[in-house]
Amino acid sequence: MQISFNIDEELKKCKTIEELTGKNGLFKRMLKEITEQILDAYLKVNEKSIVKAQENSIV
Repeated sequence: MQISFNIDEELKKCKTIEELTGKNGLFKRMLKEITEQILDAYLKVNEKSIVKAQENSIV
């Protein structure tokens, strides 16, 4: 997964603090992208152990 927007371009568009830190601001969108990338990488690295744990927990 790659970041779906260009940070430099998005920063240039931000004219107010609200556009940076608001409900749908750039920081929130960046945090969402980073969080998704971290979770995706974690799942890929631990996929086998997660599947094994799920198989062991099925009754």
